[in-house]
Amino acid sequence: FKRIRGQAISCKLTSSSATARVAYAGKGVLHRLIPDVWIHTSVHTVKNHKCGPSPSLSLILTAESTTAARLSAEVTLPHHGDAAEQGQRRETPENLGQRGAAMLLHEIAQGGVVDTTAQTV
Repeated sequence: FKRIRGQAISCKLTSSSATARVAYAGKGVLHRLIPDVWIHTSVHTVKNHKCGPSPSLSLILTAESTTAARLSAEVTLPHHGDAAEQGQRRETPENLGQRGAAMLLHEIAQGGVVDTTAQTV
């Protein structure tokens, strides 16, 4: 693979550093594989009304091969109420970034030209 691009997005979170923490953790894992990794951050607040009713954090990653095949992975922080109902602790932004990078590496390891989420289409 020749490059990896991504976007870390936060909605309705009080701290914009959470998005940077997700991007930094994801890049830390992916830089072991390839040096050309860019993860942009996007912070959406209540003021610009680009968010739904619940606060959230997500990471979207895409790897492009030398033959122009693209594989992707997406992870989202569970809604705070969902995690509390299941008795789980809330995931940290660093864990979310590492989990997203691991999912992309799993897609790459499986091989192919279409990622698993789009194979049914």
